[in-house]
Amino acid sequence: MTGSTEIPLDTMSLLDRFNDPKIAAAVHGLLDQFETIERATRTASELPNLITIATDFFDAVCQYASRVGIDIEQRATRLVKLTVQVTEKRSRLDRI
Repeated sequence: MTGSTEIPLDTMSLLDRFNDPKIAAAVHGLLDQFETIERATRTASELPNLITIATDFFDAVCQYASRVGIDIEQRATRLVKLTVQVTEKRSRLDRI
């Protein structure tokens, strides 16, 4: 032996293991990860409701736009074309 006082894990009791600073730190790290996973799971379980709300809102906006004579599809197409034009011009300017 090189003077190490570490006890092999297979001979330590459970209490001794939890009192070992390295193991305690590892357990705390795992608990922190579980909390993160739990929050993500909670958020994921709320997604269907949030998507439904967003879809209903967008549908209402589209219905209103249609009633007042706004063609959403035409405007969206124009917006995409304009975005392409602007970004292409920007790409050419970046190369200068």
